[in-house]
Amino acid sequence: MAPKSIPFVQVPPCSWKTTPSPSPKKFPRSTPFVEVPSIPWVPSSRKRKRSPSQSPSPPRRRLFSDSDLRSSEETLVGDLDEECVAEARLGEILGERSGQGLPVRRISDFSIFTADGHLVQTSRLLELFSNSKQQYRASGLVSAVLADGEADETADRRVGSLDITEFNVHNFDEGHFDRRTYIKTRYAWYVLYTPSKRYEPYWQAFRIQQSFGHLVLEVSLEKRGLTCEDFIRNLDRYVKSFYSGSRDHKKICSQLTDDEFESEDVTLYLMQTVDVALSPKHAPPIKRVPLIRNFIDPETVAVAAGDSCLTSTVERLVGRHFPDSNIFVVGPKIEEVQVEEVQETLHRTRIVHDIPKVVCWGARLDGTRYYSSVTVDGTCYQVGQVVAVKPGLDADLKRQQNDWDASERCVNTYANQAWFVRIEYFFTATDGSKKFHGQWLLHGSRTWFEEVAHSEELFLLNDCTDIDVEAIYQRCDVRFLGPSEVEKPGQTTHLSKRLVYNDDLSFTSLSTSERRLHLLAYHPPSPCENCGREAEQEALSSVHRVKNGISQHKHEYHQGDFVYVKPNAGQKENHLLFIARVRGFRKEGGEWYLSLKYYDRYEEDPRRIFCTSRTNEVNIEDIDGPCWVRNLDPQNSKDQPEIQVWLKHPDHFISNQSKSGDAWIDIQNIPLCHPCLQKHREELEASQRLLRNGVEIPVLELFAGAGGLSQGLEHSPLLATKWAVEMSVPAAETFRINHPDTTVLTADVNDLLRYCVGPRDGTDPLRSSNVDRTEPGDSKSLLPFTMLSLVEVLQPKYFVMENVVGLLSHSDSDEEKATIKLIIQVLIALGYQARLEVLQAGQYGSPQSRQRVIVFGAKRDLELPQFPIPTHAFPKGAFSFKLVGGKSTTPVTRGQNEKYLFAPHKEVTIADAIGDLPRFEWVNPHQLVPATAQDTAKRKTRAALGIRQCSATCKSGVGFVQPVDYLTLPVTPYQKEMRASNSNTVDYHYTGSPSPRVAELTASIPLRKGANHRDLSNRLLAAGSVDRDSKQITFGRLGMDGHFMTALTSMTPTNRGSQVLHPEQHRTYSVAEAKRAQGFPDHYVLYSDEAAPGKRIGDYYRQIGNAVPVPLAAALGRSLEAAIVPQLRANSRSPSPEL
Repeated sequence: MAPKSIPFVQVPPCSWKTTPSPSPKKFPRSTPFVEVPSIPWVPSSRKRKRSPSQSPSPPRRRLFSDSDLRSSEETLVGDLDEECVAEARLGEILGERSGQGLPVRRISDFSIFTADGHLVQTSRLLELFSNSKQQYRASGLVSAVLADGEADETADRRVGSLDITEFNVHNFDEGHFDRRTYIKTRYAWYVLYTPSKRYEPYWQAFRIQQSFGHLVLEVSLEKRGLTCEDFIRNLDRYVKSFYSGSRDHKKICSQLTDDEFESEDVTLYLMQTVDVALSPKHAPPIKRVPLIRNFIDPETVAVAAGDSCLTSTVERLVGRHFPDSNIFVVGPKIEEVQVEEVQETLHRTRIVHDIPKVVCWGARLDGTRYYSSVTVDGTCYQVGQVVAVKPGLDADLKRQQNDWDASERCVNTYANQAWFVRIEYFFTATDGSKKFHGQWLLHGSRTWFEEVAHSEELFLLNDCTDIDVEAIYQRCDVRFLGPSEVEKPGQTTHLSKRLVYNDDLSFTSLSTSERRLHLLAYHPPSPCENCGREAEQEALSSVHRVKNGISQHKHEYHQGDFVYVKPNAGQKENHLLFIARVRGFRKEGGEWYLSLKYYDRYEEDPRRIFCTSRTNEVNIEDIDGPCWVRNLDPQNSKDQPEIQVWLKHPDHFISNQSKSGDAWIDIQNIPLCHPCLQKHREELEASQRLLRNGVEIPVLELFAGAGGLSQGLEHSPLLATKWAVEMSVPAAETFRINHPDTTVLTADVNDLLRYCVGPRDGTDPLRSSNVDRTEPGDSKSLLPFTMLSLVEVLQPKYFVMENVVGLLSHSDSDEEKATIKLIIQVLIALGYQARLEVLQAGQYGSPQSRQRVIVFGAKRDLELPQFPIPTHAFPKGAFSFKLVGGKSTTPVTRGQNEKYLFAPHKEVTIADAIGDLPRFEWVNPHQLVPATAQDTAKRKTRAALGIRQCSATCKSGVGFVQPVDYLTLPVTPYQKEMRASNSNTVDYHYTGSPSPRVAELTASIPLRKGANHRDLSNRLLAAGSVDRDSKQITFGRLGMDGHFMTALTSMTPTNRGSQVLHPEQHRTYSVAEAKRAQGFPDHYVLYSDEAAPGKRIGDYYRQIGNAVPVPLAAALGRSLEAAIVPQLRANSRSPSPEL
């Protein structure tokens, strides 16, 4: 209902909903009046901003001046022969009820004229948009609008003069623009239906212009990337589609031509009306459609908060999967091939062979029994060509099922009817049949991309087989893209980006020519690379005798080498690998055994090992690879600098002692294999040499936050973050303070993209740089694709994306898990290889359990980085997440089994991370339950133990608000790393100020592992309004031997599932402890622009919780460096930015 103060709403007539579309068919027969609850758009209140001096468009003017019309003026005075009714009486005559808003009427046989009776062009009514004082009137036959949408012509009345107050065209309602035209008077709204014969010449030009306006707006609703050129090229199709049901269909189709659309009159009409039609708040957000932008004031086209900027290529791939998102397209447009053309091409595809009659071999491949070609019924097939073959049953049942499902998803009917294979060679089988050996290709819809795949895209498989020549349907037109080529839209032939779809769901490039020759050498004389790869894997897994030792899996073992030894397979508690020195080898029954001398780790310094008296002989399958030990003394100050450098590598240890019984013996010389150690050191020196020569890998970090990713990447000296982009001012300032050599841009990545590229139509890219983006709205779903748009623009050689595991199931469309599928698909379309995995931060030295999705990308001519193998024996590995098509992610392990959790270093526990920090806790305020004598005694006892008792009501922060001395010296490697600055004090060791209720409940939770709200007394539960039976725990406490849960952006113990209580103190974790949980060193400075202490502390927690765990980032940096360094050593090209 309308507000009581506005019983009669002066707006264009509305439907029963709240939008202003006067559709007659929605009005009840007995109720021609329409009541609405609010006042939407009133067109006449809008003032035009554009003037000829402000706009690069053609000068704005009225469509027709008085002088234009004077020569053809006609007068209506004295021309009305019928008896006319005064408008004020029409309501009563037409049976309209009063008191329900303005009625809607239809006027036919109408004329529009001036106050002195001269007929005028209908377009003159557009002057009413700018509050013109010119008076216009109308006359004609007026009918009431009935519920069925028709006019009640039995009661129509001739009206001689209607005083027009407003003019309305292109009103938007219920998802569409109204194609009707309205005039408004003091008494009603009128639909202009048919003009009088005398007035028709004045109406016709406007009718054409109005039809074009409706067409432009409606088509733009459906095609958000539509350009003016595309509109003109497809104009005939659009006209037929939108006007096929109109009463004057044929006439409109003949009038709406290309030339007419490009005329000055139509252009000026669109410039006057389109902007007005899109000005109401309820109007659709299509001002950024390239076609629309030709006709509106550029100052009104600012990118709104919540809009996402994408390049044309990325938008083409993802736009249809995010139908409810506002997308602003930047950069040059891409030429599209019409869907009809693609379908026509597919329709022409036919099968060449059914049962061949004549099959003849071609020439032999040099020095082999294989052939290079075959002729089947006159058609020649050659090695390297791709052919379609008859489908059969697949040994991989999941792939077979996915193949059947894919036929329902793929629009390429030809791809649904055949399998594809690349010919490697032809041969005659032992039974005399003619066969060929080929490598399979898989259509994109049969990968886990499913429905988001390119309809013409094929991927090679690491799978080959022998096939009868008779199984060939025909040769396929497949174009293999070069290393730097990217796919073009509307591809009408099959294409392959020379990528192999691997079992681990990655997409990697074909082997280089050198690598191919290397593989072929494993399986002579076969020229099949896949067969060579299988032979290589078999050879590498076998044990080979080498000089003074043996080798397996590319590792050589000699006497004096140190190795990792697997614990017993059934061992559930200890996943720590043993360390041993090789003493000898022997072979028995085809199996190789190693004689070993075991070393143990020092408890207080596990990177330092000592020789024990234990020995053993183990099968080579129990060896987990080599590690490296140097004879260095941590007590010798001269060795300290070298030790610090040496132990940065996760597989490095030091030793200078042995233990026999209770006796410790210093060892001056460990019997090492010096050639192997020297070779390893030379490989490490190669990276150092690049660094000394000034070689750096410049990194650009988007969504940089407080800098966790860059802090970790900098553990690899070659990686240097040169630029960072972060929208949050406090987080950006935190980054800038701690990374002074980095240029930090405090900006939205959407604005950065627009600055780098500019809008597609060339307007000022910074016009809306002042848009408030503090509430990005639904644009978060598209942020990965804005990032990928920047990848397209900047063309980095390598790419890294980190995100939450929820990304694997996210979708804003009907397609399952569309977001992650589209991320990989876009990367591939942009010319990159791609690899996806879920990593567990705890397996790389983080003291918390935190799983993250990681995507690696690399140009097709580069080495795609492998994911880092786990370095820490964390009890919880990464989960296997189901994708689609029966595929799942496979956790990264050091062995073949995904449950293999063994690693060379102990897990980092909460105690390892924060055990050296001074102790404090919140004082129980006892507002819910009064304190007892026992409570008072307990508090004094804990204070005597050195645990500072702090009032929880301190608004400046609870704990040590000033830097404070550490409790102890660093006792674990993690603590030493956190205190690398060698400061004697720690800062940020305080919490926020909780409410008295939260403080009392927190202080009442027992100090034991696993305690939570269910351990509170009934009296406290009732007084604190806590539900003991709640499924989600609150006020959870972990043990010192456990691990932080996924870092939260707030330390609120009342949150469901919250386990943020300190294991041994009555409080939540401090800011300093939150930093330690994420791997930020103690000297890392935090910044906030909040004045209130509580908000400032909350800002600190938020910045820390949103960061990438530093140990995980360091592991990613090692993987990147391992892939990049060999290339840098091979050539001197300057590297490009990393994302």
